[in-house]
Amino acid sequence: MESKTVSLVIGTYNPRIEWLENAIKSSEGLFNEVIVVDDNSVEPVPNSSVRHEVNKGFFEARNTGCTLAQSEWIASLDDDDEFIPNNVKLLRE
Repeated sequence: MESKTVSLVIGTYNPRIEWLENAIKSSEGLFNEVIVVDDNSVEPVPNSSVRHEVNKGFFEARNTGCTLAQSEWIASLDDDDEFIPNNVKLLRE
């Protein structure tokens, strides 16, 4: 059985960088692409995929990421959370 293609969207605003890095690291190898949307943080978020010119809020940041996603499925993660790899692998089957 072929696994699904899945994009991950992480919206962020003034994150604790170490938490965001942990969130991204927890997704390594689990998704076809990772899209990080900086919702106009005071300091630009390093390596973000896109940055809003003005703060639009949590849902708009997530929606922006969804419009950029190229996969057939979209997952989202808060910038202070982490994935449990085996759980993601089960969902992709």
